[in-house]
Amino acid sequence: MVVLIILLGLFFRIWNLEYFAGFSYDQEVAAFWIRDFIINHKLSLIGQEISVGGVFIGPFFYYLMAPFYWLSNLYPLGGNIFMVAVSLLNMVMIYLFAKQIFSRSCALIALFLYSVHPGIITFDRTVAPSGMIILLSTTTAFILNKTRRASRDYLILGIILGLTFSVHPTVVLLIPITALYFLVKKRKIKNQRVISNSCPNNNFILSTNTFRPSSPRSYC
Repeated sequence: MVVLIILLGLFFRIWNLEYFAGFSYDQEVAAFWIRDFIINHKLSLIGQEISVGGVFIGPFFYYLMAPFYWLSNLYPLGGNIFMVAVSLLNMVMIYLFAKQIFSRSCALIALFLYSVHPGIITFDRTVAPSGMIILLSTTTAFILNKTRRASRDYLILGIILGLTFSVHPTVVLLIPITALYFLVKKRKIKNQRVISNSCPNNNFILSTNTFRPSSPRSYC
C-alpha cells in the first residue's frame, strides 16, 4: 500500500512535468548559477539572495541540484526532476514520522493526502530552495523522536542542520530547537540519576523509621 501511494504521488508530479513546470525568478537564478558552476567552473560560497536585500543563503542547494542539470545537458527541467526526487524523500519521511508518532493507519492517511494534494504537487514541482523545508524538518523530528540513535543518525542530523543555511532563514530555527532538545534531555537524565542515587538512602531512612521501637506513649 505504501509503495502504491508513493508511486501515485510520483505519477502526479511527473505527469506533463514539462508543461506544468514554471520558470520564474527562482528557477532563472538557479539555472544561471549552476551554468556558471558546470561550464565556467565557478565555485561560490553564496547562493540565492532572499527578499531582504543584501542577504544571501548558502549555495549547497545548488550544488545538490547541479548533477541533475549536468545529466540533462543544462536543460532547466533537470531542476524540476531534482525537486521531484526531493518530494519522493518527503513522502517516505512523512510516512515514517507519522507512523512513529501515531500509527500505521494515520501514516497512510498522511502519506495519501500529501501525495494527491494539488497545491502540494505544484509546490513539489517548483525549483526553489524552500522546497527542502519539509524534508529537513520531518527528518530532524524523526531522528530526535527516536528512543535510540546510532552514529549515522547524528551524522545525518549534522548534515541537515548544515543545509538549513542553504534552504531558508526560517529553517535555521532547527538548530536552536535541536540544541534545546538535547539540553533538556541531558538535564532530565541528570535528574533521573540524582533520584536513582538517592533512592537507597531514602529506603534506608524509611526502613529505620519503620522498625524503630515505639515510645511507651504509643501503648497508652
